[in-house]
Amino acid sequence: MPTNPGDGESSGLASVSHLPWQQIPRFQPGTTNVDEYTQRLRFLRDLWPEDQLHLLAPRAALQVEGVAFQKIARLDPAKLRSKDGIKLLVETLGGSWGKTKDEEKYFYFEQAIYQTNQRVDETNDSYISRHDTFFEELLTRNVTINEIRAYILLRNSQLSPEDKKRVIVESAGDLKYEQTIKAIRLLGSKFFQELQGRNASTSGTQGRGMERTKVYDIHMNEADETEDVQMAASSGSPEDEPTDLCFYLENQDEDAIYARRTPDAVILVDDDAMPRFGA
Repeated sequence: MPTNPGDGESSGLASVSHLPWQQIPRFQPGTTNVDEYTQRLRFLRDLWPEDQLHLLAPRAALQVEGVAFQKIARLDPAKLRSKDGIKLLVETLGGSWGKTKDEEKYFYFEQAIYQTNQRVDETNDSYISRHDTFFEELLTRNVTINEIRAYILLRNSQLSPEDKKRVIVESAGDLKYEQTIKAIRLLGSKFFQELQGRNASTSGTQGRGMERTKVYDIHMNEADETEDVQMAASSGSPEDEPTDLCFYLENQDEDAIYARRTPDAVILVDDDAMPRFGA
C-alpha cells in the first residue's frame, strides 16, 4: 500500500517505462513507405503487452506529421485507445492492415524481382540487405520457381491490367505456369480481341489497339530492339539536331560550344570522319 499519493503515480509510470516507445515509427507524408510503416506497427502490436495495448495507437498518432496529422486529429480518441486503435490508424493513413497472404506474396514478388535495384549513391551492403530481405520473405512463403516463372510471364505480357487481374483472381492466388500460358493465349486470341473490339465500339470507348502478328527470334532481347530504334532515330529529320546540340552543350563539348557561337559555320569532315568547323 503506497504511503503517499505520489507512490501510486510513480509505480504506474514504472510499469510502462520498459515499453519500446522509441521504436514507434514516425509517419511523414510523401516520404514514409506505408507498407513498411504498417509492417513495423504490426510487429510492435504483437510484442506489446495486452494490458497496455490501449497506449500504443495514441502514441503512434502523435508521431504522424504534416497534413496526414489532420486526418488523425479527426479520429475519435476513444477508438484510438481501443484494441483495434492501431488498425484504425493505419487504415486512416492509407495502409492496409488486413492484407491477405496472396496480396503479400505478390507484393514481395514485385519488390524482389523488379523494384529492388541498387541506387547510384547506395552502398553495396545496403543493396544486398534490401535484396535479401525481400527474397527471404518469398522463401518463407515457400514460393516455387514455377510460381516465379508464371508471375514473370504474366507481368511481362501485353495483356491489359484488367486481364492480368482476371488471371490472378481466377488462379485463386496460386499461379501455375501451364495455366498462365493457357490464359495468355486465350485472352490474347483474335476472338477475344474482336469481341472486346465490338464491345468497345458499342460502348463508344477505344478498342485494344494494333493486332500482333510479328514473330521474333527466340534469341531476340531488349538490347537488340533498342539498337533498331536508335538506328531508325539516327536517320530522322534535322529537327532532332538542336536536341543533340543541347546535349553536347550540357557536357561542355568544345565543338558544340563553337557551333553555338558561330551559327553560320560549315561542318567539314576529314578522312578520319572527325568533324571540325570552319567559317
